[in-house]
Amino acid sequence: MAALAAVAVGTHAQEASTIDFGTDDSMWALDGECDDPRFEGIGMAEDPLEEGDTRADASDCRAAFEAGTISLVAVASSSKPLRNSMPLKRPMSAAEIDYGDDASLFANDGECDDARFIGDTLADPPLLPGDVGHDASDCKAGVEAGSLRLRGPGDPALEEALDDGELDEDDLALLAELEALLEAEGLDDIDPSRFDTPPADGIVFNGVNFGDDASEWSNDGECDDPRFEGEGQTDTTLLEADAYHDASDCLTAWKAGGLSLKDF
Repeated sequence: MAALAAVAVGTHAQEASTIDFGTDDSMWALDGECDDPRFEGIGMAEDPLEEGDTRADASDCRAAFEAGTISLVAVASSSKPLRNSMPLKRPMSAAEIDYGDDASLFANDGECDDARFIGDTLADPPLLPGDVGHDASDCKAGVEAGSLRLRGPGDPALEEALDDGELDEDDLALLAELEALLEAEGLDDIDPSRFDTPPADGIVFNGVNFGDDASEWSNDGECDDPRFEGEGQTDTTLLEADAYHDASDCLTAWKAGGLSLKDF
């Protein structure tokens, strides 16, 4: 019996090496269940399955196949229900989603850069294939706050969301510069001596010159002026160029009692 089991395991492993599992392009990839309709077994996602996920959930399906919880469907069934014709399976909770890691260059910036998700706190395009599964903290925070969810039927497909992911030369140069700054930790080194001169006609309150609203990020509900800290301050990278130039946002946070000047 042991010998037969060994032969079976060896045969199964050999089959795994010959199967084209494909890619992880499915919106359901990396969730711990196989969504490729070529397979069946207890390691499969609940029906209905979608033909578009064929060869698009490689990691999940390979792991389940090698664990012996799924196998290839011997004969394709034309009656097998598909997601595009039946109700969607129960949405995963925030705790069930495999968010991945924070390896993205844009991780921990307050926006989700993983195109598997959709919602108010998803970063603006272009969304890059290399960021899928690599902005875990931002995306998890968005899901838990209710401002993000996984893509589903009726939403633009993952492939469409990544269509604009090709960067031009200017984008690539900017990314290279940002990466160099991050490696040198230059973005954390705010130097008050490089701030603009306080505007003479700036908004003054409680003896503090809040300046004007010339910042690109003004009037977005968050204070982006690096002179301040506290509740109401943006969680994204602070720039010296925004000093004295996000007056309305910073003054609102100041009046709410959550903001104070930094002690440089």
